[in-house]
Amino acid sequence: MYASTTMFTMPRGMRKQMEELADRMLAAMESMQGFVSITFIMNEETNEYGGFALWKTKSDAEAAMEQTGAKLEEALAGKTVGPLRRSLFEVYEPKT
Repeated sequence: MYASTTMFTMPRGMRKQMEELADRMLAAMESMQGFVSITFIMNEETNEYGGFALWKTKSDAEAAMEQTGAKLEEALAGKTVGPLRRSLFEVYEPKT
């Protein structure tokens, strides 16, 4: 399994807009190949927002990052404070 992360900083007072964006992103991602889950995260004190998605394979995660990247950049164009920070990780699941 693989995890993709996206983090970005917004101006103050953007929580409502970020919740609406998260809802739209979930709707778009649910039908993507290999989608497992997504958790959206936010810190209103630092104005940081983002998401942590799980994918069945590395190729699923890479394809999703490419597809969602354009949508995110369009939705956030000119609004973020600094760049989008995106990463891809392999998930290690401890043996029990």
